[in-house]
Amino acid sequence: MGINKRGNKWRAEVRRKTPTGVFYRSKTFLQKKNAEKWVYKMELALESGEEPDKLHTVLEAIKRYQLIITPNKKGKKWENTRLEKFKTYPITRKYIQEVIPDDMIKWRDERLKNVSSATVLREIKLWSSIFTAAWKEWRWINDNPCFHIRKPSKAPDRERIITSYEKEMLLARLRRSRVKYIFELALETGMRVSEMTGLTQAQVKEDHVILIDTKNGTQRTVPLSQRAKQLVEHVPFGISSGSVSGVFARAAKDLGLDDLTFHDTRHTAATRLANKLSVLELCRMFGWRDPHHAMIYFNPPASDLAEKLKSE
Repeated sequence: MGINKRGNKWRAEVRRKTPTGVFYRSKTFLQKKNAEKWVYKMELALESGEEPDKLHTVLEAIKRYQLIITPNKKGKKWENTRLEKFKTYPITRKYIQEVIPDDMIKWRDERLKNVSSATVLREIKLWSSIFTAAWKEWRWINDNPCFHIRKPSKAPDRERIITSYEKEMLLARLRRSRVKYIFELALETGMRVSEMTGLTQAQVKEDHVILIDTKNGTQRTVPLSQRAKQLVEHVPFGISSGSVSGVFARAAKDLGLDDLTFHDTRHTAATRLANKLSVLELCRMFGWRDPHHAMIYFNPPASDLAEKLKSE
């Protein structure tokens, strides 16, 4: 095997004895670096027992995953954004057959320097899905390197709830915005912003709403209190969840509530409704399949629990 210059071009050749005979390939390139890459690809394939023409880069795997699998996912918008970011990493230039756990460890450690462990955990899960597809469906590799690396420690569950004082300040700040009704409805029902902005008139019934497009992909019915019935009539159809979150974030920041997110309305609603509903009823209303999940969102102040103990 070798690379030789012929005129203004580079000719690469690979020749090796194999159990079935002599393997030989040759190809001409305009640049020497491309000839070297091609020879490396041939050698890698021969060492791994693969057919040289069936080697694929990590970038190819990402593109195929993005084309075939991502469109069928609930969170395809987020996933496409992540995959576009993945394409910029140096690892994408490697052949997927040569990726080892050490490569993913290096990526993980570099990523942890810039983002939270929760973000890295979500991204490792996406990487793992790509490698699993390449392994089990496309037969490009024989293992998933993500199975053999340590995952970052999960951050503590968020326990932020919105106080009555903060609620009144936010309502006053949002008084001229349609987001005010969505914010208050979220506090009343615990619905996610995407569930409320995706509502249609046909989904609104006399004492409940039927959610079709939920996070876990299953239909859910949410009962409405008297106040929720009034609020749902004012919810603007057609507004995007991104617009709602943006308006809310600006209002919270103007009030100095930088640590507050719209999703905290769900924690707040669950904590309030836990005093009225049983665990199973709460799970049904919020769409939790595992009752233990209720513990993430039910965050009563210690003072409230202490007050209950006084009555015993």
